[in-house]
Amino acid sequence: MKTNKTKPMIIAMDGPAGSGKSTTARMVAERLKLPYLDTGAMYRAVTLVAIEKKIPLTAEAKVAALAAKIPLRFGKLKAGEQSVWLGRRNISRDIRTPELTAQVHHAASSGAVRSKLVLLQRRTAQIGGGVIEGRDIGTVVFPDTPYKYYLDADVRLRSRRRYRELKAKGLKATFAQILKDQKERDYRDANRKIAPLRKADDATLIDTTKLTISQTADIICDLILGQKPRLKSGRN
Repeated sequence: MKTNKTKPMIIAMDGPAGSGKSTTARMVAERLKLPYLDTGAMYRAVTLVAIEKKIPLTAEAKVAALAAKIPLRFGKLKAGEQSVWLGRRNISRDIRTPELTAQVHHAASSGAVRSKLVLLQRRTAQIGGGVIEGRDIGTVVFPDTPYKYYLDADVRLRSRRRYRELKAKGLKATFAQILKDQKERDYRDANRKIAPLRKADDATLIDTTKLTISQTADIICDLILGQKPRLKSGRN
């Protein structure tokens, strides 16, 4: 789906972890037949490679150089899921562990690293458009797109979603620790000096606390297609 023959449609979807934006973004991409790009996975991939190469995450120049050359690629959406590859290696599971999640903030708060990955994000989306989700898509990466959505939800609910996700993947986790980590992550994301997490002034705020993923996707697709949003509440 494109806005016209020359300008691809870019849908920016931001929000804190656990707000449902990743799953919603994938669903919207499938419904509108657009590519999907998880920018957070890029920072996770850079963090993973830096750790494996024993590069200090605080060594910004070295991590940025790494970000500029890692052979990162994304698989096609299949049944709402997307694989992440580093060359021929599938790192989809490796970049989602709680241990790595706790370290991603180093790359995410680095101006040098972000500048490399933002360029990649823009080049990728400008080819065929897409649903792009992250923390600064509507404020920094694509501030001119008219399609901006900011998803949020109660922090305990967001933590519960994360807990269920990790348990389903067979990863060790406790709700208390996830809630603690989530609050700390929210604070870091909102208060970092480089591209802090915030709602763009012209973004549509969607509280997903009482919405299912499908209902959230309904609202966004309706808004994009110029239809009256379906605002029924649901269970999470």
